[in-house]
Amino acid sequence: MFVLLYYFCNVNVFSSEEIYSWVGDWKSNQQEIKSLLSNIPFHSEYLDGEIKIYNKKPDRPITYEVLDVYGNKLITGNVSKENSALIIISISELPDNGIYTIVLTSSEYEDRVWSQFKK
Repeated sequence: MFVLLYYFCNVNVFSSEEIYSWVGDWKSNQQEIKSLLSNIPFHSEYLDGEIKIYNKKPDRPITYEVLDVYGNKLITGNVSKENSALIIISISELPDNGIYTIVLTSSEYEDRVWSQFKK
């Protein structure tokens, strides 16, 4: 039993691409009681050469950038408020075996979140 548990915990059943959780600060436009939980409304997945970013609170336009490890901008784009519930970024042209950072910002001064991924 322990051997099977060890095997399933250490085998990567997904593709070699990995996406990490989002960090930073994303200001809420709603009056809410502050909690200890993160206020970042984004989660992501990799699928068929694309990063899909899901936004639980699509309430403003978003600017995105994909950076390499040296901070060079490789991909940039803007998404309207109406289309910000799902942001799709094609990363198929990025070199393999790299670590990249996606940065999301908005017109709100404090809005800046980022996540790294391996390809």
